[in-house]
Amino acid sequence: MGKVRSTQPLMTVVLSYGKGKVNTTINDSGFVLWESRAIITYLADLYGKDDVFYPSNRRKRAVVDRMLYFDMGSLYRAIIDFQIPIMFRGEEPDAGKERVLLEKLAFLEQFLTDYPYVAGENLTVADLSILASVTFLEAIDFTLSSFPKIEAWLQRLRKELPYYQERNQDAIEEGKRMLSERK
Repeated sequence: MGKVRSTQPLMTVVLSYGKGKVNTTINDSGFVLWESRAIITYLADLYGKDDVFYPSNRRKRAVVDRMLYFDMGSLYRAIIDFQIPIMFRGEEPDAGKERVLLEKLAFLEQFLTDYPYVAGENLTVADLSILASVTFLEAIDFTLSSFPKIEAWLQRLRKELPYYQERNQDAIEEGKRMLSERK
């Protein structure tokens, strides 16, 4: 296990383990938690003013959890497998990895067919998680034009989330800058 550096309650800290690996971590008065999806569900439970963002109803929560697990186990994995070799190794896009990515994006497109958000009628923690994953593709100018529901959802969240620019778009621009410097 890694070493946690923090002395303040409920603050983001850095957990270092292994050579150069760092995960986002929180320390809530000695309770240390890492993995972004676990953190956002914990914080939603802790600070949520109502249960819309992370529902208490078991069935509604199961739908949100399904999308979080889809993101972590399928969508994010496909994005990383496709994108990391391009961004950090200067490789050309791999057609097989791109095919897998397009399949996962097609699933997401289907989820957004009946509802404005990935888990239903309301913005949830699943939207934030998947938003971070999908917009990572913008760093390599990957087009989502074949997925109009995803594009509409992205536009909606960019407008609805007051912190989108600071928390997401700035990181995308930094990724693009890093990639252009490698070329």
